[in-house]
Amino acid sequence: MADAALYQRAEIARWEHAQARASAERAGTELAEAIPQLARDEVPRARGAIDAHRRRLAGLHDEELRCRTLLERASGDGRFEALRDAEDEQRDAAQEVARITREANAARLLRTVVEDAYKESQRIFLAPVVQEAKPYLDRLRPGTDIEMTGDLKLGKVKRRGEAEEFDELSGGTREQLSVIVRLSLARVMAKDQRSLPLILDDTMGWTDDARFLSMVQILRDAASELQIILLTCHGSRFDRFQASYAVDLDQLREARQPAAEAPAVRRAP
Repeated sequence: MADAALYQRAEIARWEHAQARASAERAGTELAEAIPQLARDEVPRARGAIDAHRRRLAGLHDEELRCRTLLERASGDGRFEALRDAEDEQRDAAQEVARITREANAARLLRTVVEDAYKESQRIFLAPVVQEAKPYLDRLRPGTDIEMTGDLKLGKVKRRGEAEEFDELSGGTREQLSVIVRLSLARVMAKDQRSLPLILDDTMGWTDDARFLSMVQILRDAASELQIILLTCHGSRFDRFQASYAVDLDQLREARQPAAEAPAVRRAP
């Protein structure tokens, strides 16, 4: 920056030098063309002006020499190269700022898209699931409401106006609410013509008998509209569900064994 200022001052000095020389020449010409009387009267003033211009010219010449000397010294010290390097770094920094700005704008756009998608998922799934779960909750635990997270998990449970974290509930309560949420989600998807089987694996092991019977009744009613597959090691406990549709996997596996694995039968001699 200092080198550029010196270069500018040298250019200004050169220009003022030329202007002073031209002014002196014009003054001499005007003096020669003036009437003799006027020339005699103006000679002292003109000479004084010329002398002043000459002194100014000499000063400007000295300033030009000084600026040139400083520029040559700066060039020898590598300051021009440093200036070019600094300009290159500034250009690179500007490009980096532009790149980061583009990334920031993209991140803001992504955040907006994700937020919109989250709101849309709430509209499509969360609110309908909570709505479908309400009748089941009223049958099982009157006065209970649920709140769900964006990834379709139970967040908080409100019972008679008091909110509790889902993880803080008893094992049996968590089992029952989880089944109700899965059942409600299956009903929502079935309404959107995307019906899928609801598979429950050895569920409600911590549920007390009274609420277990209520849950079996809920599942039995839902089975009229949904395909519910219940896997359990305690088949007798779920006899009230739909015993006529029960399948013993051990017996089924034995029945499908190859004949070579069956015990040999002796014939009478």
